[in-house]
Amino acid sequence: ENILHSIHLQLHRVHRGHSYEVPGNHVIIELFSLWLTSSLFTDIKEASEWKTLADERFTAEIDAQFLTSGFHCEHSVHYHAQVTLLALFWLCSKEAQGTPVAGALRQKIHHSCRQILRFVLPDGSVALLGDGCYPFFHETVNQDIANIQNISRALFPADRFPSSNPADCVASDIYPYIVATRAADMLIADVGNIGLRNNPGHGHSDLLSFIYCSRGITIMLDPGTRAYTNDPESLRLKKADSHNTITVDNADHARL
Repeated sequence: ENILHSIHLQLHRVHRGHSYEVPGNHVIIELFSLWLTSSLFTDIKEASEWKTLADERFTAEIDAQFLTSGFHCEHSVHYHAQVTLLALFWLCSKEAQGTPVAGALRQKIHHSCRQILRFVLPDGSVALLGDGCYPFFHETVNQDIANIQNISRALFPADRFPSSNPADCVASDIYPYIVATRAADMLIADVGNIGLRNNPGHGHSDLLSFIYCSRGITIMLDPGTRAYTNDPESLRLKKADSHNTITVDNADHARL
């Protein structure tokens, strides 16, 4: 009874505050938690109302936040992975309940899966370009990626990448990144803007940084950054000399 009461209080807070959350992955997390918990705890008086609201808002946010390239609007590989995983959980649940999802939205989630899987490194982790984040559901990001692969295979069994010939050079323009593979080689380059205009916290001096893997070994690795604090280590990771990029007169690309 105490646990249920606590969950009810949390749902009230989420319902009250989700419209004022920081945009991007934050509001998607809030809406997903509201939708999932309302689906599970149907004895809560407002559960049906909150589930309907969260479902409508979550659908709209997924549609709005994934760009035409299939990449998440925050331009962070890690955040793209986490939001894609939430979208997959939601889609699985909807289809298990026999609730149809619009074909265009299903295709957008499918596209986001294909895009994040292009960033998987030989060790099963994901490229550390842009801001990183802690896993939402698993102990490691590797497990998140493995889960995305498993769920996407189940939902989209006919999925194929553009080329099955390892000799072909396959380049994907996934703004703000370019991913190119050929045989056992892989190159990922950051060629986009410095962060987002509406979210400058994501902007640090990694423009033109790249990751290079060959024959199952990551040779050039970008460290990314995973903290928003102003301690010396976090600030250093946002500077150009922490990335595989160039500088002019030892200057950073962005003023922190």
